[in-house]
Amino acid sequence: MFRPENDLEKSLIKAANEPSYRHQFYKEFLDSEIFVIQASASLVNQDEQIRLEKDETIQLVNVKNKDMVYLAAFTSIHRLESYMKEPVNYIGFKCREILEMTKGSNIILN
Repeated sequence: MFRPENDLEKSLIKAANEPSYRHQFYKEFLDSEIFVIQASASLVNQDEQIRLEKDETIQLVNVKNKDMVYLAAFTSIHRLESYMKEPVNYIGFKCREILEMTKGSNIILN
């Protein structure tokens, strides 16, 4: 059973069960922080925060599901770590920012 860990996950469950709430969920989703996996050869100290410079490029990890490629996004660090089972580099973004940066890529959540 999926147990929500934060407000975004609570909103997601409500939207799944109440179609009239989906518009509100989408608004909350856009303003929420989500986490994506960064493709990198070396691990960064998880306590270290880095700031991306303007025009800096990064590579994000995609996953394949049913012959479609998605950007893997997570509602919490715990969800990301549970999925990966091994240490990875990740970056937190406001959802709106990642959608603008990836310009229409498919995203799969959790």
